[in-house]
Amino acid sequence: MYRVIIAEDEPNVREGIAKTVDFAAAGFSLCGMCENGREALALMEKHRPELVITDIRMPVMDGIALAEEAKERFPKTKIVFLTGHSEFEYAKAAVALKVNDYVLKPISAKILRELLARIKQELDRETEELQKLTQMENKLTRSEQIMREDALRAAVSGQLPPEALTAEAGISPQRNGYRVLIFCVDRLAKAAAKQSVTPKDINASLAQLAGEISGADGTAFAFENTVLILNDGTKAERMANKIQREASLSLGVSLSVYVSDQEKDLAALPALFQKTAEIAALNAMIEDGSVIFTEGLGKGESMPEFHAKRYNAEFVKAIRQGQGNEAKEVVSAMLDHMRRKYLSYARINVYIHDMAADAAEAVEELTETCADNLRTFSIPEISDSVGPDELKASLLAFTELCISCINSAKGGFSRLLMERAEEYIRANFASQDLSLSDVCDFLSVSQSYFSALFKAKYHKTFLEYLTDLRIEKAKSLLSTTDFKLYEIAERSGYADPHYFSVIFKKHTGMTPKDYRNEKHEIHEKHSL
Repeated sequence: MYRVIIAEDEPNVREGIAKTVDFAAAGFSLCGMCENGREALALMEKHRPELVITDIRMPVMDGIALAEEAKERFPKTKIVFLTGHSEFEYAKAAVALKVNDYVLKPISAKILRELLARIKQELDRETEELQKLTQMENKLTRSEQIMREDALRAAVSGQLPPEALTAEAGISPQRNGYRVLIFCVDRLAKAAAKQSVTPKDINASLAQLAGEISGADGTAFAFENTVLILNDGTKAERMANKIQREASLSLGVSLSVYVSDQEKDLAALPALFQKTAEIAALNAMIEDGSVIFTEGLGKGESMPEFHAKRYNAEFVKAIRQGQGNEAKEVVSAMLDHMRRKYLSYARINVYIHDMAADAAEAVEELTETCADNLRTFSIPEISDSVGPDELKASLLAFTELCISCINSAKGGFSRLLMERAEEYIRANFASQDLSLSDVCDFLSVSQSYFSALFKAKYHKTFLEYLTDLRIEKAKSLLSTTDFKLYEIAERSGYADPHYFSVIFKKHTGMTPKDYRNEKHEIHEKHSL
């Protein structure tokens, strides 16, 4: 719907036009009325109308002055003059200003409707022509972009001599040389699952985003997850940070960026791309959101075998001796070393699981108490779904379980730990804020280690154990006291009586009220 403004100093004429013409039916929205040209310009600035209907003679600024300034500031806006018979020649002269039409007073609704229909036809035609022109320009731009992407893809794969990029795609290095940027979505599989899309969908959106941002620069060109930056200077890191920021805001993903060495000769492009891509493929231990400059790095080093054996031996030794802190330090040092070496997912998973298997075997040689727990403990494989932080947390939990098994064999450490845990829980279960974190802080152990030990002893989780304890307390209070329901809920560790009732019924099959009534009936029968 097109917007229209009326400028007329006579209120009866102004209001008459507004009331007698159905602007909406004519395809227009009346977005403002005023009594002089200056006010009309203010309304035009605010609403950007497609049509202004204005009287010629008005105070402050007349219609002629309004038309002159409007054509200068809003050249696409249509102008229609309202004029009396005495002003007819004056109005005809105003056509030189290229106003679109004029209407003689007194104004009839029929004439105005016909006028609006003509103006709408003009506006529709202009809009259609503009859309066609925009579509043609977009097609040309997209065609040029596709040709450039194809040329770059062919050049980095060796199918097109890099020197031909200048002729094929108008790409040539400038004074400061060029760099290649490769973007990798951190934990791609996890990010895709979270958004209920495929990894391919996310990469396609990233390619489009990189293309839009680099295309706006004029000296950067994108294809797939790669950006070629010409006239580099200090542009590479700024471009990397900008695409990272936009990917986070619009795509909801974290990116790591690998920035190549700087080159001036296009002939080096395939080798430069290959080296950067190889290092990007070895990103298993890279911190999410990193910007990695590959200058000075090899093509992705593997950890020398003696390092793997050394870490393995040190870890197993610390486990055998029950030295938990030392074992954890070995884990941290090994993972840090892996991060610096740019290792693949597969190689890291082999190292980790070999070390865990050797540690479990060492524990089982000393005691079979925790054999089942160790065999069933799952250390996740690092992947697009599991990051280095999750891997480290799992390894540390496994380490604590191993140490617990060793210490248990040496003096019942885990038994004493569970006894202390039970005492603490029974003393504090009525606290509404009691959590697994509170218990672990009291015992100075990690939550994952405590949970594994607790489940092995009680065959239920901490939350299940705590809920059972609270329900038993509530049953006792319901049977032996006249406390109100909210008092029993509070004394059992629940702030919300309704939530307490839901949990109670879930565990007992009846509401607290029904349970109390049943117990009272039983008691009365025994009293007779």
